[in-house]
Amino acid sequence: MLRPVNADEPLPADPGMVEGRLDNGLRYLVLEHASPGDGVHLNLRVDVGSLDELDSERGMARFAQEYSMGWAQGAPLERLRARGLHAGEDLWGRVRHDQTLFGLALPGAGAGVLADGLGVLRSIAQGGLVDGQSVEGVRRTILTSLRASDDGAARARAQWLADLGGDSLLGTRPPEGTQDSIGSVSPEGLAVFLKRWYGAQNMTLIVVGALDGDETAQLISEMFATLEPSPTPERQRRGISAPGGRRSALGSDPELEQTRVALIRIAPVRDPVRTVGGLRRFVLERAAMEAMEIRLRSAMSAGRITSDRPRVYSTDLFRLMHYTHIGLSVEGGDWAVALEEMCREVARVREHGFTSGEVEEARHRLLAQLESLVQGRDSLPSAELIRWVSYSDAQGHAWVDPARELALSRRFLVEADSALLGRVFRTLAPAGKEVLLVSAPAGEGAPGRDTIMSIGSAALDSPTSPTPEAAGLGRLFDRVPEAGEIVEISAHPSSGVWSAMLSNGVRVHHTRVGYGGERVVLSLTLDLARSGDAQRLALSACAANAWAEPALGGLDSASVRRVMAEARTQLRSWVEQDMLRLEIETTPEHLTTAMELASRMLTDPVIEAPAFDRWTRAQRASAREGARDPRALIDAALDAPSPPAGESDGASSDQTAPVTIDDARAWLRERIRSAPIEAAIAGDVSRTEAFELCERYLGSLTPRAAHTPQPVKRDEPGEVSLELTADTVTPVAAVLVGFRSCDASQVRRAHLLSIASRVLERRLSRVLRDDRGIGVRIRAEMSPGRAGSGQGVFGVRVTTSPEHADEVARIIEDEITRLGERGPSQDEFRSVTRRIERAYLEAITTPA
Repeated sequence: MLRPVNADEPLPADPGMVEGRLDNGLRYLVLEHASPGDGVHLNLRVDVGSLDELDSERGMARFAQEYSMGWAQGAPLERLRARGLHAGEDLWGRVRHDQTLFGLALPGAGAGVLADGLGVLRSIAQGGLVDGQSVEGVRRTILTSLRASDDGAARARAQWLADLGGDSLLGTRPPEGTQDSIGSVSPEGLAVFLKRWYGAQNMTLIVVGALDGDETAQLISEMFATLEPSPTPERQRRGISAPGGRRSALGSDPELEQTRVALIRIAPVRDPVRTVGGLRRFVLERAAMEAMEIRLRSAMSAGRITSDRPRVYSTDLFRLMHYTHIGLSVEGGDWAVALEEMCREVARVREHGFTSGEVEEARHRLLAQLESLVQGRDSLPSAELIRWVSYSDAQGHAWVDPARELALSRRFLVEADSALLGRVFRTLAPAGKEVLLVSAPAGEGAPGRDTIMSIGSAALDSPTSPTPEAAGLGRLFDRVPEAGEIVEISAHPSSGVWSAMLSNGVRVHHTRVGYGGERVVLSLTLDLARSGDAQRLALSACAANAWAEPALGGLDSASVRRVMAEARTQLRSWVEQDMLRLEIETTPEHLTTAMELASRMLTDPVIEAPAFDRWTRAQRASAREGARDPRALIDAALDAPSPPAGESDGASSDQTAPVTIDDARAWLRERIRSAPIEAAIAGDVSRTEAFELCERYLGSLTPRAAHTPQPVKRDEPGEVSLELTADTVTPVAAVLVGFRSCDASQVRRAHLLSIASRVLERRLSRVLRDDRGIGVRIRAEMSPGRAGSGQGVFGVRVTTSPEHADEVARIIEDEITRLGERGPSQDEFRSVTRRIERAYLEAITTPA
């Protein structure tokens, strides 16, 4: 028998949190957290968002956020810049439907640095005079951002949000504003809006990092107590009073490629989680949503669902409503089929509940997430932890003692059987109260509201058959494979990394990272030996997709997911510079299972037909989307494969041939049999145990040659100039200016050019935005080529309006030339290198 709990008992507070309120109304939260790299992060939340705008103030919340950033000037900011702070990266602002958030990442710890950081946020909170010239500069910046984000998906989202919210302001108050609303903001109106909402009583300051909580609270009191208090503003109605009963919501656009279907339920906002009973409700609802996502993924693996990317969650949204979302996406597919498939699975769960296997997997998955958050909290960078604190506080939830929260959550999951989670699900998504959402391309075959209702209702209201229980879990290995042996071993004392060569040619590395404990990451890299063949590059992308949802001989992907859930294991895979990458995160206790899984994926992986079909559709849709996106066209031109030395420049006949599932399966079998492999294990595990597991599970793989750099044909010297045209409704241009550069084997040169790219980005931001008044988005970076290729890319990418594209390109060329001739100043060099050092310190103290 489980011991009864008192549902009304308050949840125990985290002893590391200091909370208070100043006499002028400003709240503050300070969490002591000795994060990797001794980082300190600050958030200033103003409780005003786009939902608080009057009809005459549309777009004002976004404008106020951007304008307020301009007040972050003065000696504190300059001192932080000298230590490595960069506005835009370390100092940022963001507006949402219900709040405006300003964030600051400090370049180091210490009382002086913290005081300067608080001084910067105090300047934003205090504000100043509004002048017309500054307003026009902010207007240009926002309009450029709007143009860059105005695409088919954004326009369709605006349509269905308006449907979803009924008579609320949800669909008419986008946080980013619109071109019309931003264009109509006046200095006088902005001043009134700021005076009404940017008062101390409407602000919350959050500080997380390596600091003393009580001392920080005292410093906050000294620095923010002089902010002027003002009456609490009266808010407009935020609640939803949408029509009752089943209804539809629709979004469409001629440029939209992705089809999205969802079943949504809207209800009044819940009480925040502050009691034991509230936590129980929260945990059980998450478990029910997890089980529903497992149901959809299993149906995808079995071929009952042809759609992709299930997204299932339940949350309080914008402090406006409780929002349950069960959705699927399909690239270039049939929205009617996707809607019917999704609704049929929802109806099946409503009628028959979840299987015991789904519930057990949901328990394991949710516990893995909770344990990872709690047990690994000490190793979380402050930047991640403050996002968690900020979200929780904005929702009104208590910040709870993590160990006690985990213990209670485990207790609640013990009672979460099939019957209970079935009841919870039916409460979250009751029959007859759904919003059936379809967001699909406009044109022939586009959805209509009546058709959406007809198809969705038929699937929801028809009798269903129960889902059979899955077979019991099999073993990844029936017998332990025959181990290889280490034939060479070496150490790198300054980093603590040990390396070894196995007898079959696989190279392995290990470093013990005990910061926070309880997490281990296994990383595998397969060299794909770039051939310049476009079809083979597609095959590698297909393999990465298959590895992301792995199936093995004798175990379908649903069974493998159950094994991973039980072993608290998470997996991701991707292609990077012609290398197939696999990363498995687990706990020391389950590292053997993770190694077994990796060994099987390198022995007999299976590409399932349903997964291949989804990937094929996604590739076609991505190609169509890319033809309309200036940034995607540039990336495609830059990444176009160059043939190896000695091969013809002409396209071979199979370069554009479609990839078949037989091609993909044969290619993957060949690559895992012969490709050079490097593996690394980082985390709270000894070198002896790590290398023994590598000998057993990686040493048993087929022998393979060591990695040897493949010669790559280099571009002929000289300038390359391309002008590409995208058929897009949005008036936006993308510019890339740069040069071919070094590869990853030229370590010192790559690092120096990385520093140069950061200096250049900061210079261009100042020249283009501040001096020329041109609205842009800038990213400068050094991307080394794969080792041995002899080439990488040093480039600056800018998104701007078409009329400024040529001018921007000329300015970038001039600044690259000037930096090459004169180099960075001492202040620029010191600022950038300090920031890189902080990022490095954070990186080496966490397993990933």
